Amino acid sequence: YTYLAGDHGSRVFTVTLKTIGSQTVTFASTGLASANATITVEAAAASALMFTQQPSTSPSGVALLSQPRVAIRDAFGNVVPTAGATVTLTLVAPTSGSGALSGCTSSVSGGIATFSGCHVTGTGIGFKLTATDTTGGGGGHPYAAATSATFDIPDNLGFQTQPGGGPGAANRAQGGIA
Repeated sequence: YTYLAGDHGSRVFTVTLKTIGSQTVTFASTGLASANATITVEAAAASALMFTQQPSTSPSGVALLSQPRVAIRDAFGNVVPTAGATVTLTLVAPTSGSGALSGCTSSVSGGIATFSGCHVTGTGIGFKLTATDTTGGGGGHPYAAATSATFDIPDNLGFQTQPGGGPGAANRAQGGIA
């Protein structure tokens, strides 16, 4: 902005800061000393859920090796540490296979729902989880749902390494019984 004589050395600016935390705004003009202002930006109103840790491929019936974490975020993607809710995960049908989800409800603390013991029984390729605010109506609830990245639950059959360390010879498994 270039000051005009009619500004009388004063101008009002509107600035939208979207990232929470301490922010510094610098005012500078050619030939004048610059001035800084430090502003603490708070999160906007809570509006939606987002996965901050995705579920991972895991064996059937075993707790997911990477347990999901779901945050309550504002319109700018910031975690809202003062927001509370109960978050429930549901299983989205895989592209092939089937399964059932267990152990996947958590209360939010500090804006984050942390899960432990969440597991899928069954097998399939391309599972996803949907995170839903199950707190109930009122006070901004329910927040918009979120969907995870895809993950697989393998059938747990087959050998990753052959017994005895190799294919053997003469129709015998190496180190195995004839």
